[in-house]
Parts: sequence; C-alpha cells; structure tokens
Amino acid sequence: MFCLYLTSAYKLERDNLTARLDSLNAVVAEADQENAGISEFMELVEKYIDIQELDRVILHELIEKIVVHQAQRIDGQRTQQIDIYYRFIGLAE
Repeated sequence: MFCLYLTSAYKLERDNLTARLDSLNAVVAEADQENAGISEFMELVEKYIDIQELDRVILHELIEKIVVHQAQRIDGQRTQQIDIYYRFIGLAE
C-alpha cells in the first residue's frame, strides 16, 4: 500500500515537472526567436548609421507596417495612436 502511494506521488511529481519543463522550453524557444529577430534588425540598422536622409527604400527596409488608429478627443485634446511595427522585431512599445 505504501509502495503504491509512493509510485503515485512520484508519477504526479514527474508529470508536473515534465509540464514545467515543456513550458520553460517554450519560453526559451520564444526568447531565442526574439533574439534572432533583434540581431537581424540591428544588422539592418548598422547599414544606415550615418544616413543623411530617410528615403522610401530605407523606410521599407526597416519598417514592416504603420497602423494609424482613429483620432480621439481626451480632455479637449485631439490624440491619435500610431503603432510602428519594425521588421524582425514587431511593435515598438
């Protein structure tokens, strides 16, 4: 009876640890992918360190898309959210 309890407790602990390991592996894979994107973006930026003028070609190479949200009036002030999605790294926060 005691042996059966230990086996059951061991199996539960093993299952919990396996689930935790899977979760951590997913986090590591996501971080690796994010780091790769940042490295690629940094290589692009290094090409344009000394640019004198931002042109259409450079803009298209660095930025994936720009989302302009509907304007709002807050406390009498007109505000408008603009989201810039950079190539390889996504939305700039």
